[in-house]
Amino acid sequence: DVRWFEIQPCYVFHPMNAWEQGSEITLDVARYPELWRESADAFAPAYLHRWTIDLEAEKVAEQGLDERSIEFPRVDDRRGGLRPRRLGLGRLRHPAPSPLPRRSSVSPHDTAALSRRARGR
Repeated sequence: DVRWFEIQPCYVFHPMNAWEQGSEITLDVARYPELWRESADAFAPAYLHRWTIDLEAEKVAEQGLDERSIEFPRVDDRRGGLRPRRLGLGRLRHPAPSPLPRRSSVSPHDTAALSRRARGR
């Protein structure tokens, strides 16, 4: 059966991973808060974001995991569908007003550390 859950409006083109634990499904994605408001060339950067869907309560918890912009998040293919400990994030630095990356890099991250930082711990 298909079930629908309400979230804040956004765009997602690059999911990183999803896993199920008990009655919860967790999704980590590159989330754009908005796109193409001013023109076809104007868009806000994406940020690492987590949705935790509680199937029993029929609610979704939303959490930003990092304040730095990202693209093309990756988890080791052998860990797809499992809760990851480490992931790789493509970092883009956009000069205004161009939508093209000026500099980019790939950075490894510990997901437990990202979650703690997002919660302010």
